Amino acid sequence: MKTNRNHHNINIDQKKKSFISLIKTRKLVPWGILICITIIYAIILYPHLVVPIKSYTLGDVVKKDIKATRDFFIEDKEATGIKQRQATSKVLTVYDHDLNLASKLIQNVNRAFADLRQMSQSEKENQIENLPLKPGELQPQNRTKKRDFEKKLGITISNGAFTILVKESFSENISNSITLILSKLFENGVVTNKEILLREIGKGIVLRTVGTGAERTVHSLKQFYGHDQAKTMARIIGQPFLKNVNYVLRNLIVDFSQRFIQPNITLNRNETEIRERRASEEIKPILYKIKAGEMLLREGERVTKTQLLKLKALQAGTKWKKALASTMGAATLILSFL
Repeated sequence: MKTNRNHHNINIDQKKKSFISLIKTRKLVPWGILICITIIYAIILYPHLVVPIKSYTLGDVVKKDIKATRDFFIEDKEATGIKQRQATSKVLTVYDHDLNLASKLIQNVNRAFADLRQMSQSEKENQIENLPLKPGELQPQNRTKKRDFEKKLGITISNGAFTILVKESFSENISNSITLILSKLFENGVVTNKEILLREIGKGIVLRTVGTGAERTVHSLKQFYGHDQAKTMARIIGQPFLKNVNYVLRNLIVDFSQRFIQPNITLNRNETEIRERRASEEIKPILYKIKAGEMLLREGERVTKTQLLKLKALQAGTKWKKALASTMGAATLILSFL
C-alpha cells in the first residue's frame, strides 16, 4: 500500500513540474515575439542607423573626410600580380625527349629489309620467272611484298624505288646506310617547331626523358634540328659514306632517311603550364597595413584606384558589425519605452 502511494505521489509531482515548466515557457513566448517585432520596427523606423560607409567609384569626388576606424590589411593586387608574373616567367619550358624513337625506327628498317632480303634469296634459289611488264609496273609476286614492306616501315614507297630495292636484293648496305643517317639525326635531336624553341634562347629549356622522367636543363638550343633542317642534314650526313654509291641509289637512301624523320623532342605544354601555375600560387599576397585613424579619403579629392581599394577593404570588415550594433542599439532604445 505504501509503495503504491509513494508512486502515486511521484507522478503528481512530475505533472506539477511539467505544468509549471509549460507556463514559464509560454510566458517567454510573448517576450520573444516582442523582441523580434522591436528589431524589425527599429530597422524600418531608423534605416539610417544601419547604412554603411558611403560607397564611391573611381573618379568620384569625396563628399567628406573618411578615416580608418580600425587597423586592417589590404592586398596590393597589382604588386602581387607583378610578382606572380615574374615567378611564372622564370619557369623553364618543358620539352619531352623520346630516346627510344630512333631505336624503334632503326629496328623496323632492319627487320623489313632482312625479311625481304630473305625472300629475294629464296626466289633466286627457286628461279621464279619474271613476266614482261609495262614501265612502272611490279611483278605479281612483288606487289604483295611491297604492301608488307610498306606496312613494316610505316611509309609508302613508289614502284620505281621498290624495283631498285628488288634489283639490289634489299642489300644490307642500303639498310645500314639509312639507319646510320637516322641514328645521327636523332642523336642530335629533332624538334617539332624550331622557331618556337628559339624563343627560349637566353633562358633555356627543361629536357625531360620520356619513360624515366629524368630532366636536364639545356641552354644551347640552336643545336637541335627543325624538320626541314633535318631533311637537309640527312643528305649532308650521308655524303661521306655514300660518295662511292651510284647517284640513283644514293638518292634512294637519302629519300628513305628523310621519310623517317619525325620529332623526338616535343613541347610539353601541359606540364609547363602546371609548373607555371604552381610557381604563381607559391607567391604570397603582398599586404600593407592601414592604421586606425589613418586618412583614407579627403573631402574634395577624386577617388583613386588605391583609395578605392582601401575603402572597400574597410567596408568589407565593418559593414555587418556596424549594422548589427546600430540595430541592437535602436532596438534597446525602443524596448526601454515599452
